[in-house]
Amino acid sequence: MIISNLLLKQHGNGRRKYRFFMKNIRDKIESKKLDILFSKSLISNTAVILGSLLVVLVLWNYIKNKNLITVWLVLMIVLAVIRVFYVFKLKNKNQKLLRKYYLIVTTLLGIGWAVIPLFPYKQFMFFPIIANVFIMFTLITLGIQALFYDKTILVTYITPMPLTLAYKVIISGESNGVFIAIAIFFFLSILFFYAFKQHNDFVKLLQLQIENENLLEKEKEAKLKAEESSKAKSQFLATISHEIRTPMNAILGFIDILYNTEDRDKQKEYLDIIKSSSNNLLSILNDILDISKIESEDLAFEERPFNLMHVIENTIESFHEASSKKKLILEHSIDKKLNKYYIGDPSKIQQVISNLLDNAIKFTEKGKIGIKANVLSLKNNIETVEIIIYDTGIGIAENMYEKIFEPFTQVDSSVTRKFGGTGVGLAIVDKIVKHYNGTIEIESTLGSGSKFIIKLPLQVAKEDEFPLEDYSDYNKFFFKDVKVLVAEDNEVNQILIKKILENLKIDVKIAENGRIALDYIAEDDFDLIFLDWHMPEMDGVKVAEILREIEKNGNIKPNLPKNLIKLKQKHIPLIILTAATLNDEVNFLKEKGFDGYLFKPIDKELLIKILLQFIPEEKVIVRDRKVEFDHEYLKELTGNNTDIINKLIESFKNTFFELTTKLEKKVKEEDFDEIKKLANALKGAAASIKLMDIYNICKNIERAANKKEILPIKQGVKKLLEIEFI
Repeated sequence: MIISNLLLKQHGNGRRKYRFFMKNIRDKIESKKLDILFSKSLISNTAVILGSLLVVLVLWNYIKNKNLITVWLVLMIVLAVIRVFYVFKLKNKNQKLLRKYYLIVTTLLGIGWAVIPLFPYKQFMFFPIIANVFIMFTLITLGIQALFYDKTILVTYITPMPLTLAYKVIISGESNGVFIAIAIFFFLSILFFYAFKQHNDFVKLLQLQIENENLLEKEKEAKLKAEESSKAKSQFLATISHEIRTPMNAILGFIDILYNTEDRDKQKEYLDIIKSSSNNLLSILNDILDISKIESEDLAFEERPFNLMHVIENTIESFHEASSKKKLILEHSIDKKLNKYYIGDPSKIQQVISNLLDNAIKFTEKGKIGIKANVLSLKNNIETVEIIIYDTGIGIAENMYEKIFEPFTQVDSSVTRKFGGTGVGLAIVDKIVKHYNGTIEIESTLGSGSKFIIKLPLQVAKEDEFPLEDYSDYNKFFFKDVKVLVAEDNEVNQILIKKILENLKIDVKIAENGRIALDYIAEDDFDLIFLDWHMPEMDGVKVAEILREIEKNGNIKPNLPKNLIKLKQKHIPLIILTAATLNDEVNFLKEKGFDGYLFKPIDKELLIKILLQFIPEEKVIVRDRKVEFDHEYLKELTGNNTDIINKLIESFKNTFFELTTKLEKKVKEEDFDEIKKLANALKGAAASIKLMDIYNICKNIERAANKKEILPIKQGVKKLLEIEFI
């Protein structure tokens, strides 16, 4: 039973699994017992026929009615032949039915042997009694050896004759009749005891054998699975190596070309290629991270209101260029009955749609790809949404439907060579869909295309849970009077995050390690602090612990700046900069006092999202004042020269952002002379290309600067900062 327990642990400890496991063992034991029983059928039935002939020979002279014993012999032979016939006919077809027939015929044979003591003997004296006892012993001994595999068949075969023999001895008038009958029952009980013991020992032996077979089978399956997994991972690593090298070669190659290129248009073309290759590389790395989290069952999910329609539309928009390059029709149909907001993780839903659309484009050479979103049902505030992604591509063989959702798996190696890919995209899709208790089905025909049908039960967000602002267009936000500290030891990351924040009009201070960050925090006031996890001298987690301890209790250690006491009862949002993506790590950072986290590599949209979450609303400026260039005037001005028009527009935008940044700074200083000069310069630039809205705003700022009226100047500068060019 030790082996059984080991197997049970592999199957789980639930009662249902236990019952299933034991039933499986019992079924196999019964099957093996019957196999052995039936395999000996020819020998045992031959023994019945020979035994019957021997009985007739021995008792022939002691029987009054010779016809009766002759009929008995024929019947015994017929029953034995019938039993052999059923075995040969049903052994490999229906074991249960065969056992039923075998039990009936064997019971009739047992009754046949029981008839022997009841024959009409001339005189039932010493020799017939001894002959009957001998027949009974032989019957029981041989019967036990042949039939102990099935207790029911054994009992029905050997019990009748001892009963009739005991009865006949008792009524025969022999002086020792009762004693002989008792001896028969005693002998029968002993034989039954040993027969049942033999049966139980045999069952235990069978169970051990079956368990060993199960273990060997499971070991074989595990070995085969491990070999397949190892092979798949080796193939995956080879594929990943190729997939990473491809964008890396493009990035490094075009960077070298950029060094020797002065043509601005060519530089922009090469930078677009570098950016696209970088995004491809980041996508591959994200796939690797996601699949590692899937294998460790640590894929993190957000739970917040999101607009599913926007998620679908934004995802479709990102695939327009890729579909256009392959001259594919990109279709979409979204049910207007979709609720405005659901609760869930929009990035994960987008990942599902994105992975499937990416595959659709990758495996489709001509025709179309598309997406449909429909509402199937609404029950208890759970709406089941059906999302269908379809294509007219190469299709998928039916025997691959389940396999393609396994990590590191593609339809075959030729697909990898021709189309590329890591083989983990669909595994990620499957994990995300299952997280939402959804389903994913495939309909596909080789050579004609595929259809992935996803059904997601999503919780409908209540009206009071709707987000206050739709932040889908992050480029329209920037900030005023915001000061941010970034503690980061990597110089490249320092430059990157500083440039992004400065472009958002944020005053940035950089600290190379946690100790310097504490000095800066003591000297200045910050709206938000970014802390890298791993830094020399003092890491970000240690800084967070110190700041939260001061905030809570006002405790400052002797080696820390005394001015940090200003942080007592004052909460400054702390954001960790980290490459950690596992739930346990994220939870650990929250416990240490961090309000949020920004994963590396730094993504501008996620950075802005964090800023919008923690920066006060009054310090957020939204570019929602639309200004459109007068293209008809520019065509007239340049003789319809597109290159010159584009350069004029780009030059004006650069001038506009440079002058408005300077204006904002001079407004804080209330330097009216400089404000007037800057407003005049911007007014002239706007007039030269007929942007009269900007011209009029600058004219009002200039007039207010002459009068030294700061309020209308601030209002005018705010209007300039809210401008978005279209």
